[in-house]
Amino acid sequence: DLPMESKDEIGTLSRVLSDAYVKIREYTAYINALAYRDSLTGIKNATAYTEAVKDLNKEICTGNPKFGVLVADINNLKQTNDRFGHDVGNDLIVHTARILTDVFQSSVVFRIGGDEFAVLLQGEDCKEYHTRLEQMDAACAKDHIAVCENTVAVSVARGVAMFDPSIDRIYEDVFAKADHAMYMNKEERKAAVW
Repeated sequence: DLPMESKDEIGTLSRVLSDAYVKIREYTAYINALAYRDSLTGIKNATAYTEAVKDLNKEICTGNPKFGVLVADINNLKQTNDRFGHDVGNDLIVHTARILTDVFQSSVVFRIGGDEFAVLLQGEDCKEYHTRLEQMDAACAKDHIAVCENTVAVSVARGVAMFDPSIDRIYEDVFAKADHAMYMNKEERKAAVW
């Protein structure tokens, strides 16, 4: 705590150091934000997800948290990339991220892999997850990407699981149930197409 009010060299130095400290803090916050954001979609990334999982596991050990997990995976992303190029595939990823953040507004959405997302369901999204799933499906059904004369549907397989303290010991138990439900949903969608 140097005196910044004085008009001498100590006051000047104190003001310069204070300004530099503020700029360093702002830049550090900016760099930290970049480290936890997906550059394509702007949502939280796998690094942020890993931190959130650690925090949830601590909560599970110390109490009875109320949360759920939605796992979402874009259908046919590889085929879209192969047929129309990676820019269209990237658009598909961005559209999916937007739908998830629009529907699950009281939860945190993460891009945890190329075409895989996780939503840590909290608050109203956790209580009303059936309704949110219907909203998500409806939003996906209405959305598409125009490519010349073609359209690419936004098709997303999803699965949900809620934390159950009687059987779930760690976060990964809940994720495994949601991931399994997502794969079952993916198979149902494939069967419906055939």
